Amino acid sequence: MLDWICLLYVIAMGACVGSFLNVVVYRLPLGKSLISPPSSCPRCNHLLAWHDNVPVLGWLWLRGKCRYCSNPISAQYPLVEALTAAIFGAAYVFYYFLGWGGGGFREIGIGESWIVLATHLILLAGLLAATMIDAKLFIIPLQIP
Repeated sequence: MLDWICLLYVIAMGACVGSFLNVVVYRLPLGKSLISPPSSCPRCNHLLAWHDNVPVLGWLWLRGKCRYCSNPISAQYPLVEALTAAIFGAAYVFYYFLGWGGGGFREIGIGESWIVLATHLILLAGLLAATMIDAKLFIIPLQIP
């Protein structure tokens, strides 16, 4: 039972990391801060409410449009969030359910090996961000590696 709860937690964290990766992909090539200002509509620059930033669900609730100016919001945002959640969930399943990846993750358990999993997930997130930026602009910013 604990494995399933941990899996859901890892998937939820993956969606949140995916939301941050969207910020990285948009702001890093432009030389903007990743921390401030808070998220806003790229068209009308109105600050988004916290509930508009809920990974995947916020875009669905808004039906893919800005609450304030009704301009469309790119489907890239929920797709990156969902993809990151899926990658994080798959890594957890591979390590702890299937026993892949070496190191005896399944035998050791999450309590002893969470730092290795976290390191792998951070590396996967960095690769995803680099891939997204490279696909758009044919560059990989030096801040990622």
